[in-house]
Amino acid sequence: MPRETYAVQIYKEILSSKRDKFPNHFWNDAKTMQYAKEIIIYLFEQVLKWDDEDIKKKLNARLFKRYYLCNMLMNVFNGSPFLALNNAYPDKFHEWELKFLPKNYWNKDTARKATIWLIEDKLKLDDEQIKNKLRIKTFSENGLCGMLKLFNSSTFLILDNTYPGKFHEWELFQVPRNFWNKENAKRATIWLIEEKLKWDDEQIKNKLCIKTFKENGLYGMLVKIFNSSPSLALDNAYPGKFHEWELFKAPKNYWNKDTAKDATIWLIEEKLKWNDEQIKNKLCIKTFKENGLYGMIMNLFNCSPFLTLDNAYPGKFYEWELFQVPRNYWNKDTAKDATIWLIEEKLKWDENDIITRLTIKTFKENGLYGMIMNIFNGSPFQAIDNAYPGRFNKNDFK
Repeated sequence: MPRETYAVQIYKEILSSKRDKFPNHFWNDAKTMQYAKEIIIYLFEQVLKWDDEDIKKKLNARLFKRYYLCNMLMNVFNGSPFLALNNAYPDKFHEWELKFLPKNYWNKDTARKATIWLIEDKLKLDDEQIKNKLRIKTFSENGLCGMLKLFNSSTFLILDNTYPGKFHEWELFQVPRNFWNKENAKRATIWLIEEKLKWDDEQIKNKLCIKTFKENGLYGMLVKIFNSSPSLALDNAYPGKFHEWELFKAPKNYWNKDTAKDATIWLIEEKLKWNDEQIKNKLCIKTFKENGLYGMIMNLFNCSPFLTLDNAYPGKFYEWELFQVPRNYWNKDTAKDATIWLIEEKLKWDENDIITRLTIKTFKENGLYGMIMNIFNGSPFQAIDNAYPGRFNKNDFK
């Protein structure tokens, strides 16, 4: 057992009532700090038999008065139990670990130091663990309840005070109450796409879906503000930049004739920039499939490019003008319509033109070669007689 020091001997005599007080100038001696250290250690370890947790929970100014150390506390440590403790056990305790703290102790600076200690020293949380585990309860359970009022019990505000700009509200386990609105949702969506995922426009179109928000902690935002619609969230962040049909998956029940019309006009006029002749010569099912509109043409128009086109531009085009007519389209009725259109609308021929100029080449050059071969065995006269029954004589045709 270590030999008792002079200071401890004096203190024991006071505790046993052999002395009324400490010797004169005891608390302003050159060795005062050492005396205080020895006495505090003796009090905690020998008299009170406190462990570290007892010290944190029970240490306060009244303790010093009760054990005849009030003068020491006031004259040597300016009334601070923590300074007395730290003198006895240098850097072993932090002031915020004590249950009884000085009035007005908490400010942004002390809160920052306490938060760094809690996260980095005590809990040893990395960034992902901070995001996934840290909550107000964590501070309360670790003796930092008094600090919470300073930040209105907001985990984010505490973190942002400690690590300015490092974390976003939506990255945390729980966002502040009433946090989500369109402005904050815009910030979160831009952060997700540009900072976290680093997606370009094509990746947004090909990948963005509900799962994207769910996997990145923004599902609650998507449900609450945008009714689970990625396209609405995207349009809120980048107004007018993307169309619903460009995304990986259009909203449920999105397609109807109006939305299909908008999408078809966008495809032809904005994206492909086709003129009428290009529409006629190129448009097919593959065009819609390659541009993310296969679901639209399949569900609404039974995979018919013509029906899709006619929905967007009513009456402007005929089936036979397109690159490919529907299977089993040609019969004598459709052939009659196409032949009359060819003669009267496109070529604007009179009877003499028909007799003197009409050949199989006429049909071929105007996209009706398949019709004349399949329905009329390559005979221009049969095609004309089907369109204008009994009006022309076969012998008039070469």
